[in-house]
Amino acid sequence: MNFFWIGSRRVLFPLFLAFWFLVPASEALDEGDLAPKFILPSLLNEDRKYSLEEGLGLVVYVDFWASWCAPCRLSMPALEQLYKEFADDGFHVFAVNVDAVREEATSFLEDFPVSYPILADPEGIISERYNVTGMPFGYLINRKGRIAHSHMGFRRGDEEVLRQMIGTELEK
Repeated sequence: MNFFWIGSRRVLFPLFLAFWFLVPASEALDEGDLAPKFILPSLLNEDRKYSLEEGLGLVVYVDFWASWCAPCRLSMPALEQLYKEFADDGFHVFAVNVDAVREEATSFLEDFPVSYPILADPEGIISERYNVTGMPFGYLINRKGRIAHSHMGFRRGDEEVLRQMIGTELEK
């Protein structure tokens, strides 16, 4: 077994998985594709489940994130602001956490609290359906349940691009 550093964490990484990085990544879902349906438990309340169908008729941003993801420290507060700004107009956010260890995700949320639902996908089943290739990875889904835009990573200023796209989808 080999160890690699991700941020400040030392991660055990089997050598055979290193070759996984040599395989071409699957591509993001295309604009116009039907968004894959899901039902996932809440990260903070396992008894509560959320489904993409709850967002039908709304403009939904599905955000895949992890506690070890440095750009997620920018994206989570930005999405919180966008959610508060557009929620009354029909915008919703589902944040899908892919951490294998729930406590790492809940600790992250103590530093970066949000008011939209945080869902748990520790096995990565839903992120695989969405062909997530990096963190954070988001999909803007229109009112008809189709992919309107995909977004990988997050830098300062990306919230303005998302604000415009959300506004455009809400006007339709």
